[in-house]
Parts: sequence; structure tokens; C-alpha cells
Amino acid sequence: MCANAFVPRFESLPRELREQVMLQCNTTDLLSFARTSKRIHLEAIPIIYRWVDLSCHNQARQLRGLGNILLMSSNICNDLLKKQRIFINTILEHPYGIYVSAFTWTHLTIYFDLDRSLEHPGGDSLWKAFQSMQRVEFIDIGCSCKDQNLVIPPALFPAAKSLRIGGQMSYAFLRSILATSPSTITSLELDNLIGIEQISDGESLSNSHLQWWAWLKLPDSEDANGHPCVRHAGPMNGHLYQLVGRFSRLQNLTIRTSGHEDWSINGKTAGESTTVVEKENKIYHEIASFIKSTHLTIESLVIEHAIPMEKYPTYYDHSRMELRARQSTRTIDETFLRHIAPALLLVTWPKLKRLTIKGIGDKPEGVTEDYSSLSERDPSILRGAKQQLVTALGLEVLVTWDAPFC
Repeated sequence: MCANAFVPRFESLPRELREQVMLQCNTTDLLSFARTSKRIHLEAIPIIYRWVDLSCHNQARQLRGLGNILLMSSNICNDLLKKQRIFINTILEHPYGIYVSAFTWTHLTIYFDLDRSLEHPGGDSLWKAFQSMQRVEFIDIGCSCKDQNLVIPPALFPAAKSLRIGGQMSYAFLRSILATSPSTITSLELDNLIGIEQISDGESLSNSHLQWWAWLKLPDSEDANGHPCVRHAGPMNGHLYQLVGRFSRLQNLTIRTSGHEDWSINGKTAGESTTVVEKENKIYHEIASFIKSTHLTIESLVIEHAIPMEKYPTYYDHSRMELRARQSTRTIDETFLRHIAPALLLVTWPKLKRLTIKGIGDKPEGVTEDYSSLSERDPSILRGAKQQLVTALGLEVLVTWDAPFC
């Protein structure tokens, strides 16, 4: 189609009709329209920038978010970083950020085998571009940002209504988005949040004078405001306590987590003072407190544990494979019964319509036989927990619990 041939006729249409026509066009056609005349350019630009998607984390599956699995250049669109840099430069040169209402972005650490000509579009220019999007309401951000722990971003996206964020990031980066304006958010999806090790916001282990053995013994700590300070790499903890009670309009909440499968692997990992079980209990106690604080407004709640671990064999020591195959119980089942289930039962949920639970009560990894004959725990305990929830929540709430015992 040659846009120039239709310009006079198109410009004669009422503006509302021109807008409806452009809303049906793809980006290529919109760009063609924008080049035809100044008038059409001014009308096309807000539509072109209304929905910005510069991401790869929604392709095929969700971002893995495991700390030592690197996203290689072959895993992403070859031109993604180039497009991100062009977008940032354009937003900084022109006032187009105010037109963005939906924003999908993959924030990456890329390790290129051969091509080192592409650099991550970060630094002050990135935050200035993000800050210019004052009206964005729908946000979807996936991260794998191990090299961004020295960055303390400013407050971002004050008009957000729907927020999905997941992957590996610094605590400061998450806080810059999650804590900016929680009272405006009606839909929140936290997808396997993995924290980067840090001494404090803006200070990494590599920039400190600590030896690795001293670092391992250093316990988690918080600053004077209760924000995470010392943190070891792994599933985030301490990031939700400061937000309890602040999501006053939240209607939809999804929390996805991953963690250890077997309590027999109960060594001291992140911090010699903290065992696997102790750390996971701390994490799920925090999640339970946050979930409970949303009970007056929430309409849909999804709790999901783990992407099956066998998909990522490089993350785990192969010597553990046989041990995991023999296991017969999972830590998440215990922590769910200890923390999440009581949080759901101890308060009323006047607006709740749907509760979905996934990954709780699943067969342990490697188990092919009947789970009930292998489990150290009677499956009726989980069935009883489900029945308690169904009874307490009432017939108005649709409870879906995906597990073998159902």
C-alpha cells in the first residue's frame, strides 16, 4: 500500500475515524502513515507508542530467573538490544514517553560468545527514559540482571495499575517499581523473584573487603527503614514486609516461587547461619503476611510453586540427581501448610471469587509410582486442607488445587 496516494482522502475523514483506522494498522503501516504529513504524524505517534513491547521473556516460556543460568545471545532476538537502545534514545530526544500506556521489557545481562558490539542499554539514560513514562498503566518486566546490583534506580511508573515482574534483579530495582505507588495497583504478579547478593543497596560483594568465607557466615540484615541490606543470592526475602497493607486496591494477585524439593538436603547454603528449611520458612511466612493483608479487596488469588527443576539440570549438582529421585516429600508442602493455609483461613475474603493453587502436593521429582504409597505424609492431610479452604471460603469461591490427590 502506498500511503501517500491516500493522504488527501484520509485527511478529509473525521479525526475520530482516522484514529480508528490507525488503531487497526500494524506498526509498519503506522510508520508509513506517520511519514506522509505533519498532521498524520502527530496523530500516529501516540498510537505507535501506546503499547511498547521490547521483550523476549514471554517467548515460549517464562523467564527462568535462576542465578547461574546465563541468557546467551542465541536465546534472544538478535536485534532486541538494538531496538531497546533505539527506543531509549528516541524517548530521551522526543516527549513520546507520555503516550506509553502498556510496557513490556526484558532487562538482561547478555554474555556474547563472539559479538561484543552490543552493550546493555542501561545507566542513567535508561532510568530517565523509564521516568518519562509517567502514564504507563500496564507493566510486564522480566529480568536477568546480575551486573545491575550497583544501580539504585529512582522511583518508576507511578501510574501503574497492572504489574508483572519476575526473574533475577537487585532489591533496589524491585523496590523502585513495586513501592513507588502500590495504592494504584489492582493486579500484581510476582514471578519467581531471585535476588542478587549484596552488602547493601548499591554495594556488591565484589566491591567489599570481605573474604568469601566471611561472606558465607554473614546473616541477612535490614537497614533502618526495614529494607533488605545484606542479602545472599537466591529467592528474594524481606521485600514484601514493607508493602504489607499498602496495596489497598489490589484485586488480582499471583505469586510464583521456586525452591528446594527435598528436606534431606538441609545444609547451610546462603549464609552459614541459615539452613534451607529455615530460609524457606522465613520466605513463606513473609508471603503469607502479604497475602493476608490483601484479604479485603482481592478477587483472584493464584499461588504457584516451582518450575519443574529437571528442566534446568545445569543449575544443580548432578550428584544430587539420584537423591532427588528417591525423595518422597517436598518442603513446599510443609511450608504451605504451616504458613499459607493458616493465612487463608484466619481472615475473611469478602470479594474473593477464585483461588488457584498449583505445585503444592505434586509428586516429588523422579517419582513415577503412586505418590500416596511413597509419601511420608498421608495425602489425606492435603485433601483435608483443601476441604477446610473450600468450607471456610464458601460456595461463592471457586477453589482449584492442581495436585495428584485431588
